[in-house]
Amino acid sequence: MKIIVARYNYLLRKAVTGSKSVTLIDGRRITDLVEKYKIHITPISSFTLDDYYFEKK
Repeated sequence: MKIIVARYNYLLRKAVTGSKSVTLIDGRRITDLVEKYKIHITPISSFTLDDYYFEKK
């Protein structure tokens, strides 16, 4: 399997149209699938600081 993290041009899409052995998946879709199926990732929590911490006194 080869993964190309880029957008595909028209010729590439046309070349694989109708192919059952090639599926084009762009970078955005890969990240969606990784997140959905939790493949090789560890979920984390993150926090943002309120404006209070950045106000000059």
